[in-house]
Formats: sequence, structure tokens, C-alpha cells
Amino acid sequence: MKRDARQQPDERLEAHLDGLLSETAKREFAARVSTDAGLRVELELQRGIDAALGRSVRPGDASQAWARVQAAQRIGRVEELLRRQRLQRWAQWAAVAAVVLVVGGTSWLALRGKSGPKKLDPAEVARHALERAYRNVVDAGFHIHWECKDDREFAGTFFKRFGQGLTLATLPEGVQSLGLGYSRPLSSNTTHLLALVHGQKVIVFVDDVARDREQVVAPESGLHLFRRQVGKLVLYELTPLDRAYVLDLFSDPEHPASWYEEPP
Repeated sequence: MKRDARQQPDERLEAHLDGLLSETAKREFAARVSTDAGLRVELELQRGIDAALGRSVRPGDASQAWARVQAAQRIGRVEELLRRQRLQRWAQWAAVAAVVLVVGGTSWLALRGKSGPKKLDPAEVARHALERAYRNVVDAGFHIHWECKDDREFAGTFFKRFGQGLTLATLPEGVQSLGLGYSRPLSSNTTHLLALVHGQKVIVFVDDVARDREQVVAPESGLHLFRRQVGKLVLYELTPLDRAYVLDLFSDPEHPASWYEEPP
């Protein structure tokens, strides 16, 4: 059985990150990393997790906020890479399966009739990008990539990605913010907030308004979509509830310039 890299990390990898390897062991580990793509991804992921935890940085230090922002984004990119690798493996398996069907005398065309499978309209698929992203996040366990410790980290995350900060107001009763995640429904920079509203799973997607395009949800999905623009950012709340509870809590108040100045 293939191990989960995040649940069962390589012992030598852990020792490498903690600086416990001898010079000989370091050379051997470096050689493994150079030839093992999976180990390289795991190493990058573990480095990001360590940085996000801020093992050796004092709470409140300005450098910690930016380190956490960068680490969380790096973790998001690694997890996206892992997701793409899984999709590529599935595509390869599907291609092999198709060949087997043809060789065996039974093609997909025969199963579906002479007209073949129905072709998807790319424009229609793009209009449902947020709905698919919501389903993917929920099906994957509704997990966050990281949790901001204060308003500065929260605002800094959006400033780093979009050049504009965002702040979340005090949450009303029944609304719980879980943390941030990264997805790609609108662009490679799309950032989302996971929340529980009266026990229901709600996601707010944020991106540059220049990346915005028409979004809809299927009537049978049981979801509702709400849109709002804050400055140059577009926000979409996707929820099973019949109204938006989180969207109006976002704002871009003026913060001291030091909030967005990355330490040397």
C-alpha cells in the first residue's frame, strides 16, 4: 500500500529537516532527493509546514506574519501539484482502459451508440467552475491550508496575492471561520475561506475582479451563489443556505503601511 507522505513522513527526511544527519547521510539523502520526485514534493511540503508552524519565531514578530503567508501559499502550491499528479495518473489509467476496450472488441462508441459520448461545452463548464470547486473541497474533507492568527496575517495573505488587503469583521453568532485555502476556479490565485454557518459548509472564493467571469450553480445542486465586489477584488459566497451570511463581513479598511511591508 502506498503510504501517505504527510501521515508517515520519511524518518531520514525528518532528521534532515531537524539538522540531525551526518555529512555522509546528508550526501546520501541529497542523492535520493535528486532522483525521487515524490520525495522532493514531500520535502517541500514538510518545509512549508515547519515554516507555517513558526517553530523558532517569536509570536507577534512581523517576520512571522510574512513567513506564514509565504509558507501557506507554498503548501497550497504543493497540494495543487499533488492533485494534478493524481489527475494525470487517472488520465493515464483511463487511456489504457480505452485501449483494452478497443482491443477486446467493445468500444466506448459502441456502448453509447453511433453518436458517441456527448461533448461538453467548455463555456458551460467554465460557468460552473465555483460549483465544482465547492464540491471538490467538501469531498476532500473541507480542510484548510492554514489558519491566520490575527488580522494582520489575514489581510497580508490577500495583499500578497492581489495587492489589496481584506479584513473579516467580528463573526455573528452561528458563524465560524475555519481558515483559508487555495483553489483554481477563477485563476491560479483564487483564495477561499471555509466557514460553518449554523452547521452548514460555506465557502467564500476571492480573486482579482479582472479574473471574474459569469458563474452559476445548477438548480439541482442545492447550492446558492452570491457575489460582491470589494475594491478590486470579487468575492463569491457559495452556500446551501438561502442567503449570504459571510460575504458582507469582508472589508478593506485602511491599515498602517507597516502591515504590508515585508521585513528584510
